[in-house]
Amino acid sequence: MVEVRLGSAAPERSLRLFDYQQDDPYIGGFRVGISAEGLDAEFSIVTGQGDGLDEFVADLAADFRGWEGERLWRSLEDTLALAATWRSGGHVRLGWTARRYGRGWCGGPLWSVGVEFILEAGEQLAGLAADLEDFFRSGVPGGDGSA
Repeated sequence: MVEVRLGSAAPERSLRLFDYQQDDPYIGGFRVGISAEGLDAEFSIVTGQGDGLDEFVADLAADFRGWEGERLWRSLEDTLALAATWRSGGHVRLGWTARRYGRGWCGGPLWSVGVEFILEAGEQLAGLAADLEDFFRSGVPGGDGSA
């Protein structure tokens, strides 16, 4: 099973995307695990064919020389978001935020948890984009022969 992992030792924290399944041509889902000091959370995300997360990260990697402001990606139901900010020295801050809503979207979030990582804008970001592409291909029947 293909999974995507990000981690940092100081302070210790990790993000894991795993168990991607796309049983219908349009809608699928995957599990997310976030760990940090005093926190271990695992939850499901509904997605429309990955919602372009792999393309979003690939575009960030292609712009390794930098950009102004914050770039934002959100999952289909806004339960997972990724905010990317260019930092000096050729690095990108990736802030992942997961949330669960009460009584529909208008009810506001019941909870929210976030974790961030600093990646090198070239090779590390391109590697993450490739990992995400493999991840989303893996859950599509016939995508890699295992689903």
